[in-house]
Amino acid sequence: MSEFEPFESQNNSYDNKHHPPSNHGKKSIGFLQGFLLIILSGFLLMFISFVMITGIIIYKSYSGSSDFIMSFDKETDNVHEKLITAGTGKEKVAIIQVNGIIYQGNAVTRDHSSSDSIILQIRKAAKDENVKVLILDMNTPGGAVTATDEIHHELLKFRNTGKKVITCMRTVAASGGYYLAAGTDYIIANRLTLTGSIGVIIGGYNYYGLFEKLGVKSEIYKSGKLKDLLNMGRPRNDEEIKVIQEIVDETYMEFAAIVAAGRNINIDEITSGIISDAGIFLGKKAQTLGLVDELGFLEDAIEKAKELGNAKNASVVRYQPKHSLADLFSSFKTDIVSEVFPGKPTIVHKGYLYYLCPLVL
Repeated sequence: MSEFEPFESQNNSYDNKHHPPSNHGKKSIGFLQGFLLIILSGFLLMFISFVMITGIIIYKSYSGSSDFIMSFDKETDNVHEKLITAGTGKEKVAIIQVNGIIYQGNAVTRDHSSSDSIILQIRKAAKDENVKVLILDMNTPGGAVTATDEIHHELLKFRNTGKKVITCMRTVAASGGYYLAAGTDYIIANRLTLTGSIGVIIGGYNYYGLFEKLGVKSEIYKSGKLKDLLNMGRPRNDEEIKVIQEIVDETYMEFAAIVAAGRNINIDEITSGIISDAGIFLGKKAQTLGLVDELGFLEDAIEKAKELGNAKNASVVRYQPKHSLADLFSSFKTDIVSEVFPGKPTIVHKGYLYYLCPLVL
């Protein structure tokens, strides 16, 4: 055996020289460490996000709207003023965007308009002595009844200071959008604007028939026979239909009275004839019906504002709400839901009264 040992030694020397030790094992370990580091970083990021979102939810749960309203005057500082056109005078024309569905609350989203946010902007314009005229830059199908009425109430308070308000209608300014426009001094619409829809709507999906097919029953315990008036797990009876329709009719008459007073039209013209069916009109048709003063564009609204405010050298500014971290997450959540359920307005809830154009239902 010993005579072969030199040969084996030579072979080992040859292998070490021409086949160095492999680094494959070291590379595998390095790859595994990197992969684990990425996984741990992902979990850490998710945990931090969870803590932040939980904190926001807790904060919003304990900060009710009543506290928000009590501090309204201080909150006007949270409205950003962006210069659009510089004038030679100190007077200003302020533009407020009314975009998407009008809803109750103070959370700011990218696609819709919260009543509290718009009211803050109106109050900022009222407090600024240099703002002579306010323009509502409107692209909205309407929204919640009470939210819309609160904004309208704030517009009337603004006008009582002696300042003017002009509505500029864009793609759509219908139902609750028109409710707001009726509270302004002058309405300019694009000839192709969709407006009108002067009416009220409430509803939901009745799944009683589906429940019957599946053998499922809605079980409710209540203190009064009308307590579950809008329970969609069973059919409506005649008394319930009458109650709901009375609520709708009463809310509609409030809308008709607002339009009649704002446009100086006899209320009978609103509640009968072509306007009473809650249909939509193009801007050109709305003008012939007395619902619009002038056809034009935003530039025409700005010129009219300077004329009404006797401020021909005024600067033009646009108000924008300052976004908080809570607003950012809220908007992000709404955008995700909109992507998953495209075309369905997540802010519209069953069983709520709306001044809302049927285009979004």
